[in-house]
Amino acid sequence: MEQNQVFKQMLQLNKLAFDNMYNSIVMFQEQMENMASMVQVPWIPEDGKKAMGEWIRNYKKMREDFKRAMDEGYQKMESYMGAGFQESARQM
Repeated sequence: MEQNQVFKQMLQLNKLAFDNMYNSIVMFQEQMENMASMVQVPWIPEDGKKAMGEWIRNYKKMREDFKRAMDEGYQKMESYMGAGFQESARQM
């Protein structure tokens, strides 16, 4: 097998693994956020609730920024590999 083709397949597998891991983390975090919002604990002060809400918003933004950076990196690698990379990715 050609070395370039092996690298393309390795990159595709890596991107697929990253996307699956990222989606699993997002699902887990959303479930935990839903559970936390369902539990109305009277002893948590309003400032604490606001802080938790801001922490969740910041975490989501950082998570989305990380995903965007990874996607841009994969796109750059795909452009280095040429148009043949995208065609072979569709065949997988």
